[in-house]
Amino acid sequence: QLYKYNGEAVVTYVDGASGQVYLQDATAGFVLDVQSINAAMTTGDALTGFSGVMKQNVSVPTMVVIDGGTVVSQGNVVEPMELTLEQLVAAPQQYVSRLVRVANVWFADVEDGDVFEARTYYICDDVEVSAFELFAGSDLLDEPVPTRNVRSNLTALALSPTEAVLAPRSKADLEGDILTAVKRVRDEVLPKMDSFQTDKDCQQAMYDIATEMGIEPKSLFTAMYKALIDKEQGPRLGSFMRIIGKTRLSEILSVY
Repeated sequence: QLYKYNGEAVVTYVDGASGQVYLQDATAGFVLDVQSINAAMTTGDALTGFSGVMKQNVSVPTMVVIDGGTVVSQGNVVEPMELTLEQLVAAPQQYVSRLVRVANVWFADVEDGDVFEARTYYICDDVEVSAFELFAGSDLLDEPVPTRNVRSNLTALALSPTEAVLAPRSKADLEGDILTAVKRVRDEVLPKMDSFQTDKDCQQAMYDIATEMGIEPKSLFTAMYKALIDKEQGPRLGSFMRIIGKTRLSEILSVY
């Protein structure tokens, strides 16, 4: 049976290796198989009028496209749906093929020095666990895997209607705000540590980074404690970092 889509959906990811295109409208996410047509679709394109037949014997609803329809606008941004791993685990069918964002997650099965490979990883938050996979040709391959000491915010596509499986579209999706903030502390605060007159100066420099990035300072401080001592809290961070010293801090944070 031939189906035609008359709404308007935005491309969230083009998987060139598989010929699949992920789209999302106000109600759901879905997948197009565009291998049989010559269609140049780009992330951010808003499409309408495409048609095709539904692929059989697949768990994720996928349309094999016969007519690619019309690009009505470009450069659109889909805001990821904010949810917890607990919500994803409880109802994966509600989020399949959608762009989602989970906060404060870490990788559970890695060691210092590990780099991303084409295998399944597992991410955790305080309650649940989700599988984490990479698309073929991902720019995360051979990149360092964040150790469990630092929590990240992850934007990803939900891949399965039956279990929690998340896949980032690119390195930028894993460069979550918190992880990026930790890197900024390493790159911007540590070089200035010798010039700080008081512990408060050090504390304020990190507070300023969090404020500039629009994240809660508490989230950054928690991530720093996780990186330094694998705990969510500890001594006052500014004074603690000055006690540890710039050299040792640089060694600890170099893995990020």
